[in-house]
Amino acid sequence: MRVGKIKFSVVAGLLVRGQIRRALNKMVADIRFQSPGSKCYLDEDKSLLESEFTFVGQDLPENIIEGIKDWQKKVEKLAA
Repeated sequence: MRVGKIKFSVVAGLLVRGQIRRALNKMVADIRFQSPGSKCYLDEDKSLLESEFTFVGQDLPENIIEGIKDWQKKVEKLAA
């Protein structure tokens, strides 16, 4: 099984940042459960009207990285 790393940011407006925060926190918890050797963290830079979430994951299995990329595409479609 190959391992890799991924880093991405998501900007969420006032009305959806709670949903995005919950989804990302669930993703982090799922990754930590499914792949205990992986390292991942989530950072939130919050302002009055929006939040910027930064996700960083290291030593992730390839299937988890592909799942994260699919999730990113879905979020980008909703934001467009």
